[in-house]
Amino acid sequence: MFPIWPTYAFAGVAALALYFCFASIWGWWPTTRAVRGPSAGATAPSAANDDATNETAGVTNASAAESGAAPAALDHGSLSQPTGAEPELTARLDRISTLTEVAPQHDSEQPPSLGISGQEQKESLFHARESLKREKFILEFEDDSNLLVRHLHALLDDYHAELVRGNLSGFAFASSQIVTEWGSEYRRARELYFEYQGRESLHVRGIEHDLVEGVRILLDITFIQEKQTHFSVLAISNFARLMYCRSIGFICSRLPQELGDFESFREFSGNPLSSSVGAARFYGRDVRLMDLWDPKYPRQVLKLWLPRDGYAGRWFFQGNYLPPDSYSSHYHPPEHYGYVLPQAVARFLSNGDPIPTNFFEYMLGPS
Repeated sequence: MFPIWPTYAFAGVAALALYFCFASIWGWWPTTRAVRGPSAGATAPSAANDDATNETAGVTNASAAESGAAPAALDHGSLSQPTGAEPELTARLDRISTLTEVAPQHDSEQPPSLGISGQEQKESLFHARESLKREKFILEFEDDSNLLVRHLHALLDDYHAELVRGNLSGFAFASSQIVTEWGSEYRRARELYFEYQGRESLHVRGIEHDLVEGVRILLDITFIQEKQTHFSVLAISNFARLMYCRSIGFICSRLPQELGDFESFREFSGNPLSSSVGAARFYGRDVRLMDLWDPKYPRQVLKLWLPRDGYAGRWFFQGNYLPPDSYSSHYHPPEHYGYVLPQAVARFLSNGDPIPTNFFEYMLGPS
């Protein structure tokens, strides 16, 4: 008869061996692996863990921002340091640390102080205005009274970007910035007239002054206020030509013919728009006299020449004469800047008629 205790001992050894077998597979004590293997499921941190780490960092920085202090940089030592097999996580941690170190946090209740961008904007505004103040706008005339506009157009184009950015808002041109360069025909007639009179003509000087002053007004209206370049040049060109013809027409109508042949200018007699014939000759088109007025002040009528075959002329003159209508219904930029605005400024300088501040409130009709 055999003793039974060896059976119990063998069963205990078998149970212990079975435990160690499962312990080696599942990592139970005392066989827990000190170094994780290459298995993706066992080694790489999951996306959820990574997101949780980032959220923890965000909460920490948010708490610092609410207290008014700058957020602390993430401590890489407090995070699980990735191994060489995890370069993507290393790069992400570096980016997070860099952002939290350099990104300033402001108290939501206190606006940030003026930064470098604001200072640069103020300096840009100052430099743009100072630079434009130093510019000279040269009015160079040809002998046929036309204005050479290349320099003027290029200058306005150069500053248009600053104007759109708001760096020239409210800028006002000075009369000293406008320089006239007369054509040889005008200079010859002017010198002959002054010699013939024995002195300078105040009337001629007055027209030349009005030329400069009118160009200044047109620059303020069309370029600074309305931000136009092409139409600004159009208005200035037509206005300058009008004043040129007024001056040389006045001079030549008073010079004896034996002093010079100025027949091409004698018809103007100082004002090319004083008659329909002179206006048609000046503009090179058939024109009609129109009335422009503010309904609130019906007695203050501005009389203007507009082309008969133009945008407004076709409405009023191509058939039955129609009653007055709002100017806004017949607004056409080439006619507004080429005819209406130059004549309005010229009448303001010669007669004191006010320049309309809001043309769209005015009425337009045949004179």
